[in-house]
Amino acid sequence: ARINTQLAILDSLKEKDKGSRDQIPTLIAEREAVRDTMTEKKNEIKEHRDNFKNINNDWYDLQRAQRAQKKFKDAEQQRHYVAEKVAREKTRAEEELKKIPYEIEMALCVHLAKYLTTTFVVPTAANKPAASEKKTRSDCSN
Repeated sequence: ARINTQLAILDSLKEKDKGSRDQIPTLIAEREAVRDTMTEKKNEIKEHRDNFKNINNDWYDLQRAQRAQKKFKDAEQQRHYVAEKVAREKTRAEEELKKIPYEIEMALCVHLAKYLTTTFVVPTAANKPAASEKKTRSDCSN
């Protein structure tokens, strides 16, 4: 009698469990479907990440190329500037060679003579400033 009651309880539990056991294959199928969906989404994320990496690498390559081009252009401008500077120095040296030696000193001497004659020498009829100026110029140039 006791065994029969326990068997009856066991049968009733099996009946309750029977409904959930029938759901196990469907739950497994759902789990597989969810796993497949997750795998697809992860693969999409990987594709997007790879696409971003490729675009990012292309951008950095472009930046490197632009920097190299700018560096080359700057070097070319520097060479051009140096060549112009050398040419300017050469023309300046040629101009300096064309000048009369001691030209500045001669101009200072003339100016000093003019100043001294106009300031300290009283003009007389025999001593005209024009004549004295010519005389001082000839004295300074010797």
